[in-house]
Amino acid sequence: MPLTGFYRDRLEQTMERGVHGLSSALTYENHLSGREHWEITELADRGEHADSSKLLLKLVMSRGPQACRVMWNSFVKMRNAVPKLDRLLKEIQELGSVPFVHGYTMVDFKLRDVQQKHKETLRAQTETLRVNTLLKMEVQVLQLVDLYAELTIISSVQVRRLVEHELLARGRDHEEYREKCLQRELEKIRIDQLFYSCFFWNRSRIGSLAAVAGAPGIGKTTMVQKFVHDWATGKTYQHFQFVFSFRLRDLNSIKSRVTLKELILEQYPYFGNILSKVGKNPAQLLFIFDGLD
Repeated sequence: MPLTGFYRDRLEQTMERGVHGLSSALTYENHLSGREHWEITELADRGEHADSSKLLLKLVMSRGPQACRVMWNSFVKMRNAVPKLDRLLKEIQELGSVPFVHGYTMVDFKLRDVQQKHKETLRAQTETLRVNTLLKMEVQVLQLVDLYAELTIISSVQVRRLVEHELLARGRDHEEYREKCLQRELEKIRIDQLFYSCFFWNRSRIGSLAAVAGAPGIGKTTMVQKFVHDWATGKTYQHFQFVFSFRLRDLNSIKSRVTLKELILEQYPYFGNILSKVGKNPAQLLFIFDGLD
């Protein structure tokens, strides 16, 4: 089965704590050499689990369908012990033999100019980050791409509450508990994977809704800025024709009832009378409301 970058990254993460068993099975079936098995397990024994998993998957994908079959059979045996692996396999099975490939939408010629204008506007708005420095008591303006640190997004509110409860109950043992959860259940979701994950994306609906929650100051607003910047610069989520981002802190100052159309035109006036045409493809629009708390 061909792997997109999306599924490859997630498999590498899921395999991190199972490389010993997987590598042993592949070596027994003569798909890996003894030397390769040693290199893989040596990395894992040194605590370099991500590198070990990456090397194993790279070797398997280069060995052809027989090696891949042994790997998938091993996954099936492991799935009950690793919940996030079970979820991932169900998602792949549901999609069939061709995993989801990040797509691009064709834009109507009349919308192309306004889309380009919109991307240029959003890029200019999001390319820098204002940082308050404690030592000099001043604001520094830095490039977002130089400063951004990716968040670990947890799969559900229920799991987040469980982690928070353990933090209170177990104190210094929390970090060990959190690491075990990440190994077995929690999946690290990159920002470009957010709407493709089985945790957030409901394929039975035309539209979908994702809510990202976390403690104040953890970086949710910065994540939104990075998300919008990546769309505006053509890096991710190009299957959305348009992205509209609003801060609820600004919207709270509005005292009268307004329509969504009025909100868009107030913030992005260059849409003008073409906005009705934009709205004809709602599944290709993304609306972001930042700061719900």
